[in-house]
Amino acid sequence: MPSQKSFIRKGGLILQAVRLCFAGCLTQILVFAAIMVFLACPSAVWAAKETPKINVVATIFPFADWAGQIGGERVNVVSLLPPGASPHTYELTMRDAKLLQQAHILIYNGSGLDDWAGKLVEKSVNKQMIHLALAESLPMAPMPILISEAHDEHDESDTDHHEHPHTIANCGMWLDPMRAVRMIDLIVQTLVQVDPDHQAYYQERAKRYWGQLDRLDREYRRTFQNVQGGVICLHDDLIYLFRRYNVDIYGIVELYPGKEPSLEYIRKLTDHVAGKDVLCVITEPQLSLKPAKVLAEQLRVPLMTVDPIGGKGVAGRDSYVGLMTYNLRQLAQVAKPRESTRD
Repeated sequence: MPSQKSFIRKGGLILQAVRLCFAGCLTQILVFAAIMVFLACPSAVWAAKETPKINVVATIFPFADWAGQIGGERVNVVSLLPPGASPHTYELTMRDAKLLQQAHILIYNGSGLDDWAGKLVEKSVNKQMIHLALAESLPMAPMPILISEAHDEHDESDTDHHEHPHTIANCGMWLDPMRAVRMIDLIVQTLVQVDPDHQAYYQERAKRYWGQLDRLDREYRRTFQNVQGGVICLHDDLIYLFRRYNVDIYGIVELYPGKEPSLEYIRKLTDHVAGKDVLCVITEPQLSLKPAKVLAEQLRVPLMTVDPIGGKGVAGRDSYVGLMTYNLRQLAQVAKPRESTRD
């Protein structure tokens, strides 16, 4: 809805047009009339283009990259989360709200990862925008409680949650290439819903892109075939990735992303993995290095960086395939094949 300042500005233009009318300046009146039409209908700037595009806003970079890969020249895509930021701790900006005003599609994870997107949707005046919550559209995997005393991490007076938040792994689905195929199919369906005349275009691009993901899946399978040992993750972003390739997860460093664990919890986690073949402790560039580093030093195992987000302009991680290839190279450094036994 136009703001008060907008009405005042338009009113001033009307008065000026009237003055010009009395002066007989017909050409200038037409110019001012055109300006007023533009101000009243900001979306007309898109319709005026020779080839109108679908405006897609995604909360995180992998979703934005998928939309761009499938939509090609028919979409404008923007990622809300800037490179280096974490969706767990991100705070909304005025820029984000403005981007949604003319968006046709909002793609987000849902299920607690990017709830701030829901706040944007509630406040947005754009009621025609389609909301696509990718994680909420697929079955979620249960996440085992690896340390039964984990709930001691929070004060009993904490009333924001009434059950353990990690009974379900609610984020990181996109890091499983095979689940990514299913999530991308949802994006294809949504693009077709908005632009049915180009269904074949989107489906053909998706088919070619799925071929890249199939090759990526085979590379991961070769790397983790018969791997001996397991890993400790910073938090649950990597649950789906390691579950896909049968790599054990021995523990989670931050049960609540962005909240550093207590020394008591680190002690319990250290005791829990005693005697296990820990390949590495994994940290992520979007969150603090400290807790994972402390644990890795105590266990005397490598500390490896795995990036779940990537971003535009991030060298080697500025596409989903590039991001996953980077992560594979990182993990391949510690993947140890299980030794075969002889009778």
